[in-house]
Amino acid sequence: METNDCASFHNIAHKALRLYNVKGPGSCFCGLGVSLDEQGKTMKVFTRTPLDIAKVRVPRGQVYIIPERCKGCKVCIEFCPQAVLQESGEMNAKGYHYPEIVPGKDSACVNCEFCMLVCPEFAIFTLPLDETLSGR
Repeated sequence: METNDCASFHNIAHKALRLYNVKGPGSCFCGLGVSLDEQGKTMKVFTRTPLDIAKVRVPRGQVYIIPERCKGCKVCIEFCPQAVLQESGEMNAKGYHYPEIVPGKDSACVNCEFCMLVCPEFAIFTLPLDETLSGR
């Protein structure tokens, strides 16, 4: 069973914890924790918060797309950890649907640069918000 849904992942993790009679907390890559009660039957999912959250500045970036270069592979859309990108309804001159920023997610980019690293056509890049093209 293949899934990208974190809740489904945790359901599977819960079953595995029960199956192997694991006691105590567990966690996964998404930042949610899983704990079992003393009988090993009831599980609680909780969000983990770093102790220094007030001191940490979350990086923010701006995505720039060059539609003419895009060949519509959608790799950038799939690899964006913040789901900032979606396929555009418009086409470029080559006839490909290029990515666009999801409405309402203009400020969700964390400048991880995954999109830039995976794009085979160099059709997308990000800059930190303090270095955006309009502010140069």
